[in-house]
Amino acid sequence: MDITFTVLKYFKKTAELQHMTKAAKALHVAQSSLSYTMKSLEESLGVPLFERRGRNIILTSYGMEFLKGTNRILAEIEKTKNKLEAMKKKEVESIHIAFLALCDLAPSLVKGIKQMYPQIHLSIDFSPSIDKESVRKIADTSDLALVSGSKPFKAEHAITLFKEELMLAVPQTHPLSTHAVVHLSDFATENFIQIQSEPGLRLVMEHYCREAGFMPKVTMCSDNENLICECIRSGLGVLLVPNVTWGKISGKGIVFIPIASPHCHRYISLVWNQESMRIPEIQKLKSYIQRYIVDFIKKSTWS
Repeated sequence: MDITFTVLKYFKKTAELQHMTKAAKALHVAQSSLSYTMKSLEESLGVPLFERRGRNIILTSYGMEFLKGTNRILAEIEKTKNKLEAMKKKEVESIHIAFLALCDLAPSLVKGIKQMYPQIHLSIDFSPSIDKESVRKIADTSDLALVSGSKPFKAEHAITLFKEELMLAVPQTHPLSTHAVVHLSDFATENFIQIQSEPGLRLVMEHYCREAGFMPKVTMCSDNENLICECIRSGLGVLLVPNVTWGKISGKGIVFIPIASPHCHRYISLVWNQESMRIPEIQKLKSYIQRYIVDFIKKSTWS
């Protein structure tokens, strides 16, 4: 017979209690099944392990030696099991989230996660990459990632959270500032401003500008909303701005104009690593992020 982990456990318990009936009861197995297993073990080893003494059984010298080996094996298995549990716990407690979009929401989002799941250690990545392949690689290798694009993120392990319109923020003194709508091609010779913390937004901007027949000339990149607003008011550049998630661009002297063609919008998607989804804590974080973003969109208004 094969000497399995179960056989070793049965032998250890029988040796400890020195009574077949008591051992069978402790192991929750039939006495006949336990007796058969112990007899098969002895036949497999070719030596007697037990000796009968009335109603009890005692270990032979062979049995005592086999018990020492059994204890070492079971102890090593338990030690290895504990190591694996520790590895699993460490893996669960360190979850990598990449923000390739909605970086401004990261502080409040992470704060909420910390409050709800204080035992989890988060590794946060704010990637400056604007290369399509780099964005996809980061998204695919992170446990969770928020990404943006002119189209939904195409993958089985992704979900589109929402779609938002992009508008042009121009100075009030701009010749087209009084128009109800504009064409993106009208701004082919303009300087563009880029939101630094939104690498995916530049890809979206370049996509729509190519559709309009030109490549945007980006002359400034910043996350400082006061600086961006002042540059727009001063006529130093225009900004393609999400009308929900970057509502900080506002104030006197700035006009927001809808774009008639091409119709400009972006999709915000949540992407996850399929292997990571086997970990319950990451499943919980995925659901939490979805709820958080949905609630944020509901509360947000364009000002």
